[in-house]
Amino acid sequence: MKTTSIQAFIICATLVFSVEGRVDQNAMAKKILDKISSFLVPKKAAAPRGPAGGSGPPGSVAATAVKGPLGLKATSRMAATAKKAVAPRGPAGRSGTPGSVAATAVKGPLGLKATSRVAATANGEPPNLDFLFVLDSSGSIKAKHFDKAKKAVQAQVDIIDLKSKISQSGTHVGLIEFSSPAKTHVEFTLRQYTSAAAIKAAVGKINYDKGSSTATADALRLAKKHFDQHGVRDNVKVLWVITDGQSNRGGNPKIPADELKNNEVEICVVGIGDRIDWDEIKDIALPDCYFDMESYEQMLQITVLARSMARKEAATKASQAKRAWTLAVNKAKTATVAKAKTATVAKAKTPPDAAALAKAAAAARAKALAKGRAIAISKAKAASTAIAKTFAKMNSMARQQ
Repeated sequence: MKTTSIQAFIICATLVFSVEGRVDQNAMAKKILDKISSFLVPKKAAAPRGPAGGSGPPGSVAATAVKGPLGLKATSRMAATAKKAVAPRGPAGRSGTPGSVAATAVKGPLGLKATSRVAATANGEPPNLDFLFVLDSSGSIKAKHFDKAKKAVQAQVDIIDLKSKISQSGTHVGLIEFSSPAKTHVEFTLRQYTSAAAIKAAVGKINYDKGSSTATADALRLAKKHFDQHGVRDNVKVLWVITDGQSNRGGNPKIPADELKNNEVEICVVGIGDRIDWDEIKDIALPDCYFDMESYEQMLQITVLARSMARKEAATKASQAKRAWTLAVNKAKTATVAKAKTATVAKAKTPPDAAALAKAAAAARAKALAKGRAIAISKAKAASTAIAKTFAKMNSMARQQ
């Protein structure tokens, strides 16, 4: 009995932990999916400047000073005793009222700083992506784990394609493999493949180029150079780093990471295992774009789960679009039928045109007259023929007598 209770407890505990694990994986898959979706949300367009303010009214002209009264004329007595008396100065005129100050123009709101995402969505469509994977192939990974990483990348390519179609003029995907400085290289460029199928096939052919160190800074510098050369379009640029350890060659990776961010590159990092330096990861990645995975197997499972979620979302949107299209078509058909019925009813209710009726009656009379004339002529011809025959017969009888 005691053994049975212990076994039941173990089974329950196992189920609880399994459920918790699934919930965590669901949450992580949703986070990855939401993050990729967030790259496709148009940023707020720059606000236009406000119109210039109107000119203020002109100031009033100052009032003219009032002249004082004229002084009295000097008398001879004044002339004899002194100089001519000067008339007293009149009071000073009042100062004119000052003109009004011109009204200050009202400034419009400051526009937001333009971004590549704004430029990419000027036509109202979601932006395309330039999505560059940076895949760790250092010696600590092992070939079997590297193979799982490739499969996870392939699943993520499907997600990207579902969210923003991969094509020559659409979203582009490239990949950098890195380990030691000498073995860090571009596996395929952003412009090299133009379909999800071609990219997944290229990922499947990548060899595990095992390196003796982890030169993350070198990989980030190479990524910046690659974006400068191949990511010249006004697209959203995303760098997705997958690594299992801290950088130990090539300098501080924060420096090239900051340069990439200053160039509006969105950096996300997937850290795998327990050898990760999370302070370094947080220096490299955006504040909300780093993912803690226990193993390469877990990363693969979560990415595949995220792909399933993306496919379900796409199917739901397609179904909704089809339903909306069907409703629109049916609505248009209903409107057309209703319009035709209205036109038929209106035509039936319209009184006959008097002029048209008169014209038809005249035509009928003319036709009847023509027919009567033809009959009369035919009868006249028949009578004439009969008379002629009668005269001919009478003449013949007369000659016989």
